[in-house]
Amino acid sequence: MDIPIIILRNTSNLTIKKRPSATCKSPYVADANETEELLHTPSLSCGGLVDKDSSVVCSRKHKQSGKCKYLVQLGFDKISNTYISTNPLLANKITNSLLLNKLLKMPFHYERYHINPEYTMGNSRFDFVIKDNNKTYIIEVKAVPIAVHENLTIKELSKRDFSGYDSKKKIGVFPIGYRKSKNVPISERAIKHLNELGNNLENGTANYACCLFIVGRDDVVSFQPSMEDQFYLEAMKNAVKKGVKIRAVKMLWRNGCCYFGGELPVIIPE
Repeated sequence: MDIPIIILRNTSNLTIKKRPSATCKSPYVADANETEELLHTPSLSCGGLVDKDSSVVCSRKHKQSGKCKYLVQLGFDKISNTYISTNPLLANKITNSLLLNKLLKMPFHYERYHINPEYTMGNSRFDFVIKDNNKTYIIEVKAVPIAVHENLTIKELSKRDFSGYDSKKKIGVFPIGYRKSKNVPISERAIKHLNELGNNLENGTANYACCLFIVGRDDVVSFQPSMEDQFYLEAMKNAVKKGVKIRAVKMLWRNGCCYFGGELPVIIPE
């Protein structure tokens, strides 16, 4: 750890009292024990990290419009003693800083002014497109707040006892989330992004395409696509066949500061 990637300002350590709030029934709003002000929870419960009795780190909102005066930025895993990015927008801010400071090793040269955030190409708006003369490099970013001891379905995980496992050696997984049926993917949008990355390589509009997973916690040793969603797993395999690079990095949170924890091994299950 040297220089922070990003720093959270005007933060408060709060405890979730109720989500949804007793006064606002939106699942994106919560109450805290320490204040009567409302909290915005952009990732809902985030696998239980932002639910009743959870410890969270919140930023005071600059704009005072709206019902919520606080934004939940980080959750806390008491077992591994780890702070975790629960605001998905942090992943793009982290990636922007990593690119600007050239902390990610890339197989191409670029300057800071070549970086274009939220750049539209064809049918998709990608998180970052780096353009250098006639070369185009695409980086799509996904936030990974959830980690497990074994990459199993949620149903299988609920039957296992992991009390003897090392709490600092988990697997970052994506996607995890609610869906009405197992016959549909967790995120159609995430699959579309993988497909579009591959398509841009195939039709020659991109010279490099990467899906970068920002694992916002440091109690992990690898990243894997979640076994909970076979649709996404197959989309990732197809994207890799087309030349899409799957990369993952982990981040360390200390006193509201985020540090680059290095690149993680990526394991794609058969």
